[in-house]
Amino acid sequence: MGRGFIRPRLKRRESPELGLPPVQCEAPALPPDEGRDVAERIAASLRAAAGRSVVLSTVLNPAVGPLAVAETELLLRSVRLLGGSRRDMPVRVLVVGGPTPEISARMQALGAEVLAAEAFDERCPTANKLAALQDIGDADYLLLVDNDVVITGDPTPFLVGDSLALKPECVDHLGLPRWGALFGHLGLTLPSARIVTTIDGQETIGYYNSGVLLVPRALITPLRDCWARAIPEVLEVCDREPAINEFRGLTDQLALAVILARDELPHRALAPAMHFHTRWPLHPMWQADGCRPVVLHYHHALRPDCAGLTASAHPGANEAIDRLHRALGLV
Repeated sequence: MGRGFIRPRLKRRESPELGLPPVQCEAPALPPDEGRDVAERIAASLRAAAGRSVVLSTVLNPAVGPLAVAETELLLRSVRLLGGSRRDMPVRVLVVGGPTPEISARMQALGAEVLAAEAFDERCPTANKLAALQDIGDADYLLLVDNDVVITGDPTPFLVGDSLALKPECVDHLGLPRWGALFGHLGLTLPSARIVTTIDGQETIGYYNSGVLLVPRALITPLRDCWARAIPEVLEVCDREPAINEFRGLTDQLALAVILARDELPHRALAPAMHFHTRWPLHPMWQADGCRPVVLHYHHALRPDCAGLTASAHPGANEAIDRLHRALGLV
């Protein structure tokens, strides 16, 4: 034992539960930089977040059918009803192929700016979301969401940081061997960093769900350019590799994993409350029962009348769903 080690003063007392004499230590004093008031740190962070601005954007493809329009309207209603201090945030709806007068009128009635968008690549319809990665003026963040998402709370506390924020995917669709093959076809080394999926708790590379992205203004253009370059590259690999082509419908997310590793875009995990999946139960490690979601991704799990959401496996999410239904006048 080094001479610089100071043995803590110990005091023994009996433990009736185990019949053993536990050790009780005198806690050391905190370092000076840890003595600051924690509540003030939190308050300072919330004040800073309150001063930041955000634009919500989604891409609507009418070719998908009436469901896409209904889901987009539900998204817009949820923002205006339950968005808290952000209920009046700017909202953009990018319509693939251009909006019809009816779609424009319906979206504008809910306070959305309606813009035309071109299809990115007919081989990858989910890549149309790249159309929303455009200039947001002086706003600090772009909140890019899929149509089948609703807002059930105020996102302000989560408006922090200068990195791309996104949620680990529910399951690892490829598995590490196929990820290795994909990266190898692209002349890349499989990254060593790992995340854990939210349904089965499996460890994998940085593979995220692209349904909700919080993008700082400075990263909008780099993300769009890198992502647009990677999607055709992944599609070409799909054409050559049957084992990867099986997951061709996930090309936008596969390409996202590629650019996060190759282009070293700064990124971090998004808080579960900002991207909470309702269709499937989450792994116990995520302690989802007590989560109070702000953004629900329901994966088209709608009631038969398409007016509301079906129930989640987790109480906190169901409270958010009930809050949404009450705001919509459905209960």
